Amino acid sequence: VNKLNVFLQDTPIVKRNVVKPVVVEEAVVEEPVEVVEAVEVEEEPTPEVVEPATEVAETVQEVVEPSEEKTPAVTFDDLKAPEAVMDLTWYADGPLANFPKEDITVVKEEANFKFDLKATQEEPSLISIYEELGEALEPSPELPSEAYGYKDLTPDQRASYLGWMKNMDESNADISYPQLYTMGLERYLLTTDKYEAAFNMCLKLRSLYGSNRAYDNHIIKILTITAIINNRKDLLVKLLDLPDVKITPLMLSAMAVLEVPLAIDNVYAIANSIGFTNKRYIRLHPELFTNLFKQILYKHYSMEKFPMTPEYLVREEVEKINCANNPSIEATLEICAITHSKALNVVLVGLLKDAHEEVKNELKKQRRSNKD
Repeated sequence: VNKLNVFLQDTPIVKRNVVKPVVVEEAVVEEPVEVVEAVEVEEEPTPEVVEPATEVAETVQEVVEPSEEKTPAVTFDDLKAPEAVMDLTWYADGPLANFPKEDITVVKEEANFKFDLKATQEEPSLISIYEELGEALEPSPELPSEAYGYKDLTPDQRASYLGWMKNMDESNADISYPQLYTMGLERYLLTTDKYEAAFNMCLKLRSLYGSNRAYDNHIIKILTITAIINNRKDLLVKLLDLPDVKITPLMLSAMAVLEVPLAIDNVYAIANSIGFTNKRYIRLHPELFTNLFKQILYKHYSMEKFPMTPEYLVREEVEKINCANNPSIEATLEICAITHSKALNVVLVGLLKDAHEEVKNELKKQRRSNKD
């Protein structure tokens, strides 16, 4: 390159001082090799010509390269949190980077449901080491509802959010903190093989923030959907076994899809909706009613629960459910409904009526025995 620069700069001088006009025409046309040889003779470029060109190149390099490098605004200590929390956090860059670089599409169709998902790159909970941090505030401020995600928070709000992640158990933070983190959990639940770990983390957050009804309802819904699309009967049972969980129509459909038996308490919970309203004995004599009901169930099904099967689903009636609150995830579940299943209603109401009559007869016997 330096020789080429010398050639371009020195050639006019050669023409003026050495070559006559006529000779130049002959040299160019007939003997082009001599022109090249003339350049090669100029082997030692003058310092005045070469050095400035080198300095310019070095100056450009010094200006361009730093502009392509970013300086991290956070350290590992800023991001450090319990391992289970960090393992379910999305990081955009740095040594912890784990966020997929492409959109995700999932389509899963089975006999009783269809699941469609598209997840884009605009993950609200995504943390970048280049986002500036301020000071964590006490008490933790509410995150603005208009903010789309972590990147839209102020430096102080980001620091407060990372501080909450370090100590979720003892934090009295606003519900907006677990809501933002749960958006990231939704991506783990619906698109990765870490869905079981995310399932358990959601249960933990529910135990801390479940007093917020909207948050609690969403957690129950997304965990039910997770069990369905992964065909995990055990996860649905784990959810149903929680003492404060009220059965929903979606959970009832999930039980039929996954063939999870319906416990007696849940039969009582849906009694009104299926047409059994005479619950006087259930209220006045709960222990007696339950014991006799168990006997009836065991006589019919060899278990003290009611067996749920896909035959009770209404295939002509499909419910379409939006799965995620995360704005970067468009996911729907289409599932055969069960809330208007005549077959299920008839069987359950019949069993409850049988138990009602058994209680009535038992009470009559007790009254006679008392008189005697």
